[in-house]
Amino acid sequence: MDNPKLEGIVNRFAEGKKIEGEFWEKYQAFANYLLLKEIYYKINEEYPYESTLDNDLIEGINFGKNSTMAVDGCFFLYKKEILHLNLDDEELNDKLLKFTDGVLNIILIQTKSGKIEPTDLSTLSNCFLTEFSAQDEWKKFVAFREKCKKLIQLNDKINLSFSCLYVTGKETDSNTFSNSTFTVREDALKKTMKDFFWIRRDENIALEYYNDNDILDIWEEQEQNSITINKTVEYIEITKEIQIPKVGKILFGAISFGELMKIIYDIDKQKPNDLYGYNVRAEIEKSDIKPKIIKTIKENGDKFILLNNGITLTVDKQETRGAKGIVLENIRIVNGCQTCHAILETCKNNSIYNNLQVNIKIIETEKDEILLGDITYSSNNQNPVTNENLISIHPKMFELEKAYKDFDLSKKTVIVSPLFERRQGQYKNSSTKFVDMLAQAKAYISLWKMEPHKAAMYRNEILTEFTKLRDTDVNFINKSLISGILWYNIYSQIPSIYDTARYQIFSSIVIFELEKHLKEIDILSITDLQSKSDNIEFSWIENLKIDFKAEVELAIESIKTVVDTNGTLLFPPSNKKGGIHYRKFYPPAAFNIIFKKYKELKNGIITTTNPAS
Repeated sequence: MDNPKLEGIVNRFAEGKKIEGEFWEKYQAFANYLLLKEIYYKINEEYPYESTLDNDLIEGINFGKNSTMAVDGCFFLYKKEILHLNLDDEELNDKLLKFTDGVLNIILIQTKSGKIEPTDLSTLSNCFLTEFSAQDEWKKFVAFREKCKKLIQLNDKINLSFSCLYVTGKETDSNTFSNSTFTVREDALKKTMKDFFWIRRDENIALEYYNDNDILDIWEEQEQNSITINKTVEYIEITKEIQIPKVGKILFGAISFGELMKIIYDIDKQKPNDLYGYNVRAEIEKSDIKPKIIKTIKENGDKFILLNNGITLTVDKQETRGAKGIVLENIRIVNGCQTCHAILETCKNNSIYNNLQVNIKIIETEKDEILLGDITYSSNNQNPVTNENLISIHPKMFELEKAYKDFDLSKKTVIVSPLFERRQGQYKNSSTKFVDMLAQAKAYISLWKMEPHKAAMYRNEILTEFTKLRDTDVNFINKSLISGILWYNIYSQIPSIYDTARYQIFSSIVIFELEKHLKEIDILSITDLQSKSDNIEFSWIENLKIDFKAEVELAIESIKTVVDTNGTLLFPPSNKKGGIHYRKFYPPAAFNIIFKKYKELKNGIITTTNPAS
C-alpha cells in the first residue's frame, strides 16, 4: 500500500482497539469495522453506537483468518441487529426467531494487499462449492446457512440479501472490470451466491470493490457524518424523564438559540447539519411561515418561547451531565423544521439573538415510523401536513429512496437514472433529476394497474391507493423503480400540448414492452397484472431498446384517433395552463382504444378513428 495517510489511520485504529499483528491484519480488521458501519448506515440511515463496535464484535466478524478460505470478514445485518459467527448458537437462534419481516443481509469481505484479479472471483466461487471440514468457521457458516433456510421456510416475509465485498491495498486498473474474463467469472460467482442462499432476484446479490482510496473516502465521510448526530448542549430548564411504556423517555424543556445552533449548524464547515431525514418535509419554499417566524424573533424575541410551537427531537440516547448539560446521540428533528431554518437564518451570522429561547421536546426511542407519524400529526400545527408528507416516513419509502440511489444505469444503457424525492422539498434549489412522490404514485398505478385514467384523481385519492398497493404488493420496490424511472424518461419527451394525456402516453409505451416481456397476446385482458408481475426484476429495463422520443410520437398519433361519441377529440392539444379541467378527458375505456391503436401502428396497421364513451 502506498497510502501513508490511510496507513496512519489504520495504525491509530489498531492501537485504540488494541489489535496486534502485522499491518495487513490490522487493515483487515479496520476494513471490516468500516464497512460494517457503512452498510449499517445504508440500512438504518444512522451509524451503530460506537460502544457496540468493541473488540468482541470486530474479532467476531473476522472469518477464515490465516487459513485457506478466501474470506476475511463475515457479518449479518437485520435492521439494527448485528449478528456474527462467534455468537453462541442458542443466542443466534433466539435472535433469528425474533425477525418478523424485511431483509437479512449476509456480508462477506475479502481483503488483499494487491489488486483485484479475475482469479479472486473464481477462488471465492470455488469456496462455496468446497467443504472445509477442518475449519470451524466454515462449519459455523454452513450451520448459519441452514438456519437461514429454516427462517425463510417458516416466514415468507423475510428475504435474504447476499453481498461479497473485495477490499484491496492498491487501485485496480478500470479496464479489469470490463475484461471479458473478469465479467464471465463475476457472473459465475453471482450465480453461485444465488444458489448458495436460494436467492431469486438479481438485485439481492451484490459484488462490490474497494481500493485503498475508497476506504479512505469512506472513513472521511463517516468522520464528517458522525459530527452531525451526537451533541452535548446546555439547556435552560428541563423536566425529569417521563417514562412512556413501549415508547421510551420524554423530556420537555427550553434551550437557547445559541445552544440550538450547536445542533443545527456546523460552524467549522459553515453549513447546516442534515438532521431532517425523518421530518416530513424540508424547508417549505414560497411559504410565508419562515418570514413570520423571523419577524417574531426580531420583534418579539423575549416572547418567542410563548408564541412558537417549538421543536421535537428524537434521539437514540440522552443523558444529563452536570447541572445543565445533556448529551444527545443520533439527533433527528421530526417537527419544527421551519422554526430551525428561521433560527438558523437569524443566528448564523449574528449572535445578538443567541440568548432567546425556544421550547423543545426530546424523545428517546428507537426509530418507530408509526410513532413519528403520530408525532407529526399531533404536534405540527404551524403548517398543514399532507398525506404525501406522512407517506414519506414509511420504511418502504426509505427503502425505495435507497434503491433509486443504488441503481445507476448510465454505464449500461441510455436510460436516465433519476433519484426519488421521498421528502417534499428534498432537492429544492438543486439540479438533481428526481421523481416526486405524487408522480411515482401516478406512474405506478398507471402501469401496474393499467389504469392511467386514475392519474387524474384528486391527490389524496391517488396517494391512498398508492399506500394500499405499497402494503400489499410483494414486489413493490422493483415495480416502483421500473415505473418511476421509465416515467421520468418518457415524460421528458412529451410535448406540453399533450400534457393532459401524459399518463396514457406513458402507459401505452411501457405496457406494450411489458406485453412482449411477459409473452402475452392481449395484456389488457389480464385481470391481475399485479400478481402476474410479482417476479419481474428491475434488470428488465436494462435490456430495453427504446427510442423514447420516437415512441412518444407514435403514442401521440394513437391519441389523435380517439374521439368521443360526438366525434370530438378526447385529448386535444392545448396550450392553456389551468384552463382545462382534464378529468373529463380520462374515461376508463379510452386507454383500451389508445393502446389498441398504438399496437396497430407498431405493427403497421392503419385504421380509422374510434369513439370512446
